[in-house]
Amino acid sequence: MKKILSLCLLLIFLTGCEQQPFFDFDNVTHYHSDITQEEFSILKNKNTNDKNFELFSALLWGHYDYPRTIHNTKFIGGVEQFYPVKIEINPDKIVQFKEIFKSNNLKPDVATLCEPFYRDIIVFKKSGQITGIAKLCFGCQQLAIIGTDENAEGFGENGEWKKLQTLLSEKLPEGSNLTEE
Repeated sequence: MKKILSLCLLLIFLTGCEQQPFFDFDNVTHYHSDITQEEFSILKNKNTNDKNFELFSALLWGHYDYPRTIHNTKFIGGVEQFYPVKIEINPDKIVQFKEIFKSNNLKPDVATLCEPFYRDIIVFKKSGQITGIAKLCFGCQQLAIIGTDENAEGFGENGEWKKLQTLLSEKLPEGSNLTEE
């Protein structure tokens, strides 16, 4: 009886440790902007009191908590307005995105001093409803994840940045880059 109980506890433990995707999704949309930090600074000096620019700034420049929830109605409008490249990811690639965007329970190896500049945003949907958002800075290899309770702290420790860069680069228009050059 003890062996059966031990076996059951082991099975429960192992299935509970399975890496879970950050979000439940069946659709992925990638938004990209080629704006550089220098171009952003010039725009900032010209648009100090512009409400639209404030939204752009919140999306792009280091606002880890914007949007705070996946239900922010201004968010998608802002992304559509300020991120001119919109790519619907091929449904055949969804499995790869689920492998990349999952908890791994690893601690980051290195801390970065770079302030993220989010030129890429990925919106995850299930049955047409937003279930998650990832704001990405490939230059710093930092991300802001909205819509999950899973631990995203170790993102990148299993090569996720390289895999993601390969997947997203496939459909970018010629001349566009994921990292600022």
